Amino acid sequence: MAWLFKYANHSRFLDGGLFRFSQPAALNDPHEAIPDICYEEYSTEDLASVRIDHDPFYPLSAEKERRLREMLLGPYSRIRVDEKMFPALWPVHEPRLRDEPFNTVAEFDRSIADLAQSLLVQCANSRFGIFSLTTADAEHMWAYYAQDHAGLCVRFNAEHECFANAQPVQYSDDPIFISTKLGLLRVAGIQFDRAAILNRQISTVPALMLLRKRAGWAHEEEVRILADLSKADKVHPGADHSGLPICLFRVPRAAVHSVVFGLRASKSFIDEAAVGANNSSEWHNVPMFRREMRGAKIIEVPLGIP
Repeated sequence: MAWLFKYANHSRFLDGGLFRFSQPAALNDPHEAIPDICYEEYSTEDLASVRIDHDPFYPLSAEKERRLREMLLGPYSRIRVDEKMFPALWPVHEPRLRDEPFNTVAEFDRSIADLAQSLLVQCANSRFGIFSLTTADAEHMWAYYAQDHAGLCVRFNAEHECFANAQPVQYSDDPIFISTKLGLLRVAGIQFDRAAILNRQISTVPALMLLRKRAGWAHEEEVRILADLSKADKVHPGADHSGLPICLFRVPRAAVHSVVFGLRASKSFIDEAAVGANNSSEWHNVPMFRREMRGAKIIEVPLGIP
């Protein structure tokens, strides 16, 4: 059986099987879901979004292929109402961006890209929750996320239907880009309507924004489930340390294989969790284990067995 793991320092999920789906800003990587901006050039995702069928008898060089991709990415008309061709129309005033007028089209494009970045980050944190799991059954995960081995780990059946949409995190030091070139704006290779940005009507973000992390996190082997926060089963009163609401989603008991307590988990912590499980109609029969050192080895002992 394939497992997914959730390391934690509490057992509150035993109250109704409710787990937090966290906003990107609530996660421990400060770079979560914050795209970078490239001005007047195409991003890697932009170029990759163009399909080119190669003729094996007339192969394209890498440089020619790049130029072809850039040509196909551009607008039908390359003529822009800029300050060079139409100087009488400039400066341009656009109060939806700022009170001061714009002197150049490049300055105008940059301002729209900056606004898009702000709106995308806001949308990601107001609309989407992330349930972070891992395929790593590893000591460093106990140290990082289970209170230095004093917490617990929930083992899920990875084949359960509730994990059908689980997606592995992509680890790369290449950020997700907002690109702006020739009047077009794209995010992760997907074109966005500039009018919608000016009217602050961004209502979604590319999934890749929520699924890419820097390469230094690759050892965590993270798998994510994304959810619409408006569909949360419960919103906890108050907020977390970031000021964000705590949105909880129910994970069915049938998806849980077992709960394992860490090497340093206290008796009171284990007893509290066991009582909570016994008082739950769904969780009373969940298998529970505690990790123990036997010589140089770590073993798992079922609760209730000395």
